[in-house]
Order: sequence, then C-alpha cells, then structure tokens
Amino acid sequence: WLTEVRIERAKDLLMRSIMPLDDIAAHCGFANTPYFCTVFRAMTGTAPGRYRRAHADADPTARTLARPIATAPKRSQVRRR
Repeated sequence: WLTEVRIERAKDLLMRSIMPLDDIAAHCGFANTPYFCTVFRAMTGTAPGRYRRAHADADPTARTLARPIATAPKRSQVRRR
C-alpha cells in the first residue's frame, strides 16, 4: 500500500514538476534512484523519464520546480558576531 502511494506521488511530481529523478525518488521515500526506477517501471510499465515525457502538461508554465523557495543557510555559512 505505501509503495502505491509513493508511486502515485512520484507520478504527480513527474507530470507537474521539473525536479530531477534523484530528488523525486528521495522526496517519495525511496532509498535510491535505481530502486525507484525499478519499482516505478514494475508498477506502471514504463520508466519514469518516459512517463514524464508522455504525460507532461501541455502548458509548460504549469510545471514548477516543486522545491522550497528558500532554505536555511548551512551552519558554516552563518556569520557569528
């Protein structure tokens, strides 16, 4: 059941974002990209990249990075006073 939910989320991200496969795999809870690709292909019958090309939104402005706008700086980047 959990794998089905993860694959459905991945399908949505593939269709609606330009996130790299590595990021999608991690975002959906897969340990690594090759395993994600194997499971995705087994459940959908196609590779993630091919799925993205076949199901991409017609409107390219609808595709987003699907990432946070800003992130906290790393500790090493914070200046101390």
